[in-house]
Amino acid sequence: MALVSQFIGYFFNYFFAYFANLLTVLGAGGWIVFLVLIIAILYKVYMNSIQTKYVLAIKWTFLRIRVPEENQRNPRSMEEAFNAMHGIEKKPDLLEIYLDGYIQSWLSLEIRGTNEGVSFIMRIPTGNMPLVQAAIYAQYPEAEIEEVSDYTAAFPVDRIDKDFDLWGTELVLAKDSNYPIKSYIDFEDTFAEESRFVDPIASISEVLGNLKPGEEIWFQITARPAILEDWREKGQNLALKLAGRDVTPDKSFFQSFIEIFGNTVHAILTSATQEEKKKDSKSDMGILKLTPGEVDRVKAIQRNSSKAAYESQIRLIYIAALPVFSRRLRAAAMLGLIRQYMGANSFRLNGRFTTSRPVYGFVNRRRSYRKRRLLQRYQWRYFAEKGFVLNVESLATLFHFPVEYSKAPSLEHSRAKKGEAPHNIPLASDDLPLA
Repeated sequence: MALVSQFIGYFFNYFFAYFANLLTVLGAGGWIVFLVLIIAILYKVYMNSIQTKYVLAIKWTFLRIRVPEENQRNPRSMEEAFNAMHGIEKKPDLLEIYLDGYIQSWLSLEIRGTNEGVSFIMRIPTGNMPLVQAAIYAQYPEAEIEEVSDYTAAFPVDRIDKDFDLWGTELVLAKDSNYPIKSYIDFEDTFAEESRFVDPIASISEVLGNLKPGEEIWFQITARPAILEDWREKGQNLALKLAGRDVTPDKSFFQSFIEIFGNTVHAILTSATQEEKKKDSKSDMGILKLTPGEVDRVKAIQRNSSKAAYESQIRLIYIAALPVFSRRLRAAAMLGLIRQYMGANSFRLNGRFTTSRPVYGFVNRRRSYRKRRLLQRYQWRYFAEKGFVLNVESLATLFHFPVEYSKAPSLEHSRAKKGEAPHNIPLASDDLPLA
């Protein structure tokens, strides 16, 4: 009992001493820091509240797109469509940001595979539907676009491990986003006489088309259009640096003053002419030292940063009824498909959102939580984080409609080629005998 009393005494002594020190700090001007901290917390709570309200008020539409089986348009057409869809980007004013909670809306590009076939689905803001439809029809005039319901609604989160199970992950880039993934331009077979484009969608459709009843595989890319001048400039500087060129980084006024002063002193003490010759010689030799593969990489980085871009996130999910669930087989196949995009950059698993982890400490409970969280993020088409950057060329590589020589039988196609009615078709107003 005496020990407990002694402990309580020590506790209150330390507490009052700490409180007295806190009052001393506040009295000496520390209250300003405390006030700033409180204001920052309140501002964060306020912005989160109005932004959440804004996002929940957005109305969404699901579109399923089909193209004819004889479609001959390669991913370049889809790239142009994404260029047009970039028009949904809007620069809000201050009232929209701080009163309405404006957040730039985004697209969700999805490929769904079942035992019945492969579907291409987009979830878009309803208000932007005319723009999106016009962008698709401009590149794919014979496409069929129809509104559909959300296919993920058939899998309630509370039924995981009861009616069905899932494996999934989110993907991130292995390197900085200025390094591009392998694009559709790199999938061309220069030695083929016909069908020079090797369509990566064909590989995806083959895997997704061999599913059993009750199994589904989902690919999702959430893409938010953005004007990223810093990203563009960084990419161009990276290409120049890899080419052996000198890159002048942005400097503050103080850094520029110090550099000018240092260069002036250096010029007085040394021979400026000799330094310039060395510098020019080094710049001229830089590009000559590159191998052909390094030259191609520099060109790819320059091309990557010269195009419109989207902030993006990618999710993969394999979901199936418990009797047919086969995680080991399907997960390996899905990860194998992702490796085909390995170029100057590649994708890797985001360990934070991979359901294969953890492997220690309450494993079953923590994995169950990760499954629920990943499924919810997929169903909500969640995009609160900034994501990584993919330009329109990379997006078109990952999501485009199959070309004619992708002979995967599981792909959904429009039923018939559309065309205009004959100009001499009889009209109801003509004097025709009635049967």
